[in-house]
Amino acid sequence: MKKRTLIYLLGNIAILVSLFLPYIRYKFTYNEDRVEASFTLWNIKKLNTVPGLPELAVARFVPYILLVLVLVAFVVGFFVMTGKDDLRLATVVITVLQAAAFLQMRLCGAIKTYYAMFGTIEENARTAGYTGSAGFGTGYMLLIAGIIISVVGSVLCITEES
Repeated sequence: MKKRTLIYLLGNIAILVSLFLPYIRYKFTYNEDRVEASFTLWNIKKLNTVPGLPELAVARFVPYILLVLVLVAFVVGFFVMTGKDDLRLATVVITVLQAAAFLQMRLCGAIKTYYAMFGTIEENARTAGYTGSAGFGTGYMLLIAGIIISVVGSVLCITEES
């Protein structure tokens, strides 16, 4: 495998790891009822009763959509590594998917409802056993770094073939 392809793959791995960082510091309790009642992604009905959170049904899917986008990018990357696809086509597909993931993250941060529900989410997450929020900032920075690295790798791969 060429160094430029490895740079590209490293960027993809950084993006995938960034999606899991916010969840690293969970200490799950063994009381499943308490966790279900507290963890916001599992108990949307409870949060829907809070006034001013009409967009919650959409916002809850953001982490999952990001994860799916990156997994699709990895599948396309796998086809490239095994020689079943042209690297240029895969580079375009993966770069578009990663740009969509980044844009989605930025849009999610711009939603006022998302900010309004942050306090409720934090309180519920702590009840469920979450001990810190450092993973969110680190994950976001790693996501940006992964996108930059993979785009640079993509450009290097394209210029090498030209």
